[in-house]
Parts: sequence; structure tokens; C-alpha cells
Amino acid sequence: MALTVGELAPEISVPSSWGNTFILSDAVKENVVVLTFYFFAFTGG
Repeated sequence: MALTVGELAPEISVPSSWGNTFILSDAVKENVVVLTFYFFAFTGG
């Protein structure tokens, strides 16, 4: 899925490093959120 500048990110919920669930829509209500994805990060490949 590709996004363009200014386009809203789709709703996501993922486990956090602290054992909670990170829900994007909840996070943007309280803070500015920057999403960055690193392909193959932490995979050893």
C-alpha cells in the first residue's frame, strides 16, 4: 500500500514493545505521530 504526502494512514493496531497495544487513532488524538517502517529491520536478513 502506498501513501502520498498528506494522505491519512489507515487504521492500525500493533503490539508495542511494552506489552500494550498501540492504536494509531488513539495516538493521534493526543500527539503528533510519525510512522517509519524499516524493511528487514531486526530480522537478520
